[in-house]
Amino acid sequence: MNMKKILVVTVAVLIFTGLLTAVSFAWPGESIGKPSYSTGKELGYFIWNDDNGWHVRVTTKGALRVFSGTITTDRQIGLASTVNSEEGDKIDTPNASTMTFQLNCKGAEDGFDFKTTGSYLIFDLKVDGVSAPVQIIYGGVGRIHPKSNPFTVKRDN
Repeated sequence: MNMKKILVVTVAVLIFTGLLTAVSFAWPGESIGKPSYSTGKELGYFIWNDDNGWHVRVTTKGALRVFSGTITTDRQIGLASTVNSEEGDKIDTPNASTMTFQLNCKGAEDGFDFKTTGSYLIFDLKVDGVSAPVQIIYGGVGRIHPKSNPFTVKRDN
């Protein structure tokens, strides 16, 4: 590859990376920053966004609970990493715009991180097979509860 082609490819990659970085800051303020929680002392979903993408954590007050759900968007979604994955935990992307999960949690913290290029996210969250009450869903540093479950988070752009 000659120097001109290398330069064009490098500039294209930098521009694309810059666009993705700028887009990552466009989520609403209520979703930004890790909410505080006490592992093993609270029951709930803790969801936030930061420069590294989206984060979903669950914890229980000791009893085994099964957290499951679907996250849907209009573009790409992909798993970045898992936290304390154990036997029976499943995270799948059945298509490019949908992520499903099942986390078996007993008094500890489980979770995963993901990234998306989507303009919105729809979270449909369950505990033990039934819709999770909004009182146990916490978003962002302010621990904001959604108005309903399922709920949608849209980019601010």
